Amino acid sequence: MRDAEIEPGFYVVCFVRKGMAPQQATFLVTREAHDAELILTLPLDAKDENMALITAGDVKDSNGAMQRVPAFAIDRYEYPNKPGTEPETGLSLLEARKLCEQQGKKLCTPFQWLRPAPETAGASPRQRLCQRRVCDRLRRQRANSAAAQRPLHALPHTGGVYDMAGNTAEWVDSASEILLGGDWTGSVKTPDLSGSCRTVSSAEDINKDRRGFRCCKAANK
Repeated sequence: MRDAEIEPGFYVVCFVRKGMAPQQATFLVTREAHDAELILTLPLDAKDENMALITAGDVKDSNGAMQRVPAFAIDRYEYPNKPGTEPETGLSLLEARKLCEQQGKKLCTPFQWLRPAPETAGASPRQRLCQRRVCDRLRRQRANSAAAQRPLHALPHTGGVYDMAGNTAEWVDSASEILLGGDWTGSVKTPDLSGSCRTVSSAEDINKDRRGFRCCKAANK
């Protein structure tokens, strides 16, 4: 919509591609927004609704070694995977696994979860600016917010995956009970967003009302 006047507000936009499941994205318009910020880019390549296809790639493990991650799809939003809806919290690791399995998916592994998580290293000036603005908003956060209500989706290297830092800490399918991403109370309030995404928290460190999750699925299923 070039040269169109958009009223300030929180928008949910639905994209439908022939033969594909619908994909939803959020669009936050403020009176202070610049034209360059009013651009919405959303990959439409996943088979399932509100999932993003992540290409195969390498992720560093805790020892600094590279771990190869095959292509997969990941929920764009924290469960129940609906933009503008507050994430469901208070669930155990076993309950999170079960809910993913009921949808024909699986709880994301740590390496799957980290694959689309944004990193500061190699980010462009525009990406770093977006990261700082995200952190500014998080400093004012006082509770879990609705999915994608913050502009993390402005970072193109997330692959259209929202809220990878802050909001709820997220369960991952691991032998130990850990959560990734940090919640809105944690180290996410620092300017280094990559450290926030890769924060590892034990279940004991995160209150139940700040524990969320998202699901993953093999790319060919």
